[in-house]
Amino acid sequence: MDLKKEEGKGFWTGKTKVDRLKQLLAGNELFRRFMESKETGLDESVLNKMSENFYSKEYSFKEAKSSEEATEEIWNELSKKYGFQEIFDLGEMRKESLLNYTKEEKFSINPFIHLRRYAAVAAILLIVFGSALTYVNYQNADTNKQSLLTEVSEKTIFEADRDIRELKLPDGSVITINRGSKISVVKDEFNKDKREVWLEEGEAFFNVAKNPDKPFIVHSGEVQTVVKGTSFNIKAYKELNENVVSVRSGRVEVNASGKLLDVLTENRQIVYNRRNGSFEASELQAYEASGWMDGKLILNHADGKELQLRIRQFYGIELVIHDGAMVNIVLQASFIKGTTLTQLMESLKLIYGINYKISNDKKQVFVFK
Repeated sequence: MDLKKEEGKGFWTGKTKVDRLKQLLAGNELFRRFMESKETGLDESVLNKMSENFYSKEYSFKEAKSSEEATEEIWNELSKKYGFQEIFDLGEMRKESLLNYTKEEKFSINPFIHLRRYAAVAAILLIVFGSALTYVNYQNADTNKQSLLTEVSEKTIFEADRDIRELKLPDGSVITINRGSKISVVKDEFNKDKREVWLEEGEAFFNVAKNPDKPFIVHSGEVQTVVKGTSFNIKAYKELNENVVSVRSGRVEVNASGKLLDVLTENRQIVYNRRNGSFEASELQAYEASGWMDGKLILNHADGKELQLRIRQFYGIELVIHDGAMVNIVLQASFIKGTTLTQLMESLKLIYGINYKISNDKKQVFVFK
């Protein structure tokens, strides 16, 4: 059955490519469940992308004698070509990431805030009809949310670009990854005799499942954080001079270059200076350090470099510091979601005496004495 030739024979009744794609795959049980499920329903924009990818290719199945057989052959051909597996249980419609799927263990990464219901299925279907097996593009009507999973040597990197991500590990632990941050895991080794992850860049909050027999180790540069079941925040941006570990619950052992620095308990943190190896432990309200998960702009033991990072992260503009205006200033503040740049800078001016000016094109903000 040549689907291209059937165009003029009344096989297609739909007027648009999306209508035709729906008609073509309507006889496929898996596709119908995708479309009908309240949890995984697809919207028109996703279907449109699928149809464009599909119609850019030539499909002709001479063995098929009916549209149903053609549908089955199309699905099977695409499945075979792109390595698509039946990772959706037709009875329970379990959503599992194709890119993270293994028979023994499952890693899944999800948007942390307000991702619409079709995202997981849409990502998989776009992979089936598209050509990129290493890129998952989650889309929302309000924001573009992206996650890039890349195999690097033995490690798999989970990256949060412009939005917060939540990574679920096979042991039940959950890592919330801040914007512009990266976590990596050696899948084959994770959860054997220990549970190791690497905070390659940025900041993340760890909610670790208890397992006294398998320590959970987070590597962030020369700092190693060791726990057996607890929750804590780690800030380890490469452009900053400090690593900060803040504990919300449980006990956390912090080491640097093989040396034990401290064992932290609830509402305590350690600030480690990477330049000279010095460190300082102190008390804090742990929810302040992890307030970024609620969309807050957090300045926790922050200097001028971190203020530059946060303004770029939240507002997408450059902070220029003149005349040593931020020397010896340590910022400790929290700003609710929706705080404008002007409101932020006015608050810092009032509390820390920081003068500022926003450029006319609003692409830069200058601070000075």
